[in-house]
Amino acid sequence: PLFHYFIRKKGWVLYSKLRPYLNKVIIADEDGICTTEIIPINTNKAKIPIISEYLQIYLMSPYFLSYANQVAHGVKMPRIGTKDAKEALIPIPPIEEQIRISNCYEKLKGLIDAYGKEKFKLKTLETDFPKKLESAILQESMHGRLVPQLEREPIVVQIGEAPLNHPFCIPAKWKWVRLRSVGKIIGGGTPKTNVLEYWENGKIPWYTPADLGKVVGIYAENSARKITPKGLANSSAKIMPANSVLFSSRAPIGYIALAKEDCCTNQGCKSFVADKSFITPFWAYWALKACTKDIIERASGTTFKEISGRGMGDTWIPLPPIEEQDRIVRKLKMLFDTIKQAQ
Repeated sequence: PLFHYFIRKKGWVLYSKLRPYLNKVIIADEDGICTTEIIPINTNKAKIPIISEYLQIYLMSPYFLSYANQVAHGVKMPRIGTKDAKEALIPIPPIEEQIRISNCYEKLKGLIDAYGKEKFKLKTLETDFPKKLESAILQESMHGRLVPQLEREPIVVQIGEAPLNHPFCIPAKWKWVRLRSVGKIIGGGTPKTNVLEYWENGKIPWYTPADLGKVVGIYAENSARKITPKGLANSSAKIMPANSVLFSSRAPIGYIALAKEDCCTNQGCKSFVADKSFITPFWAYWALKACTKDIIERASGTTFKEISGRGMGDTWIPLPPIEEQDRIVRKLKMLFDTIKQAQ
């Protein structure tokens, strides 16, 4: 039977049916016995495959707790009967999705538990937790777990070389590609600062890592200094179109923003102009944000670290179908907007 009395085995789900412990659910870490106020559940006997971790999450959810409160009987110490527990409806997704849900829950639970410890102050919770939550969501999106894959969307064709070793698993329709295979890496330059006509009354936005470090949100909308067409023509700076991904390549590495309008940068940036037949600027932005740690690890230098244009182009990014890129970006925006509203 799915439900047992008294005995428990390692890996079984143990559900407390007595209030105030109706929401207390654990997975047994060893064989043993339990009281009559505990319902031991052997998921191995389920007719539809279900893992203990997923069942534990559902039994602790507000949905099941609401059901338990409705059917609980008794005055001083209400409890849910075993019969009522058996009759509860449980949504059971495919086993692979159960595993993904459980893994995601464990990641987020770990963050919540860590911030519950006394050594973390409320101020730390308010500043660090949203960033870590955003990072966890971004990683889920890069693994293809944020939105479903749709049959009608095409399989991505391999562009350029394929990696010998995949950094991590991605959906079957996706491909790993070098950044240079799906767009251009553009370096920057600085006009001579002692030539007034290169700077005076300049209209062309000219971004530096310091400018990118001050960006709030996704878009870079205003640079501290602007250059003239003569300044552009007499330097290695290059015009990049709106929605280019601006990326600081030194001092420090990893400031990132989308250009609000046509612009250029100094030599402290290695920016990316997307080939929109393969990748959207927004997916490129989030993919580079997720890959920043890898880029920093590959940087070189003694006085300060810097990633070269070649090194930037070597970056591997996961590439979904264009349609899925758009769906993931919309989901990221919705989730990140919700987090900001909650702060």
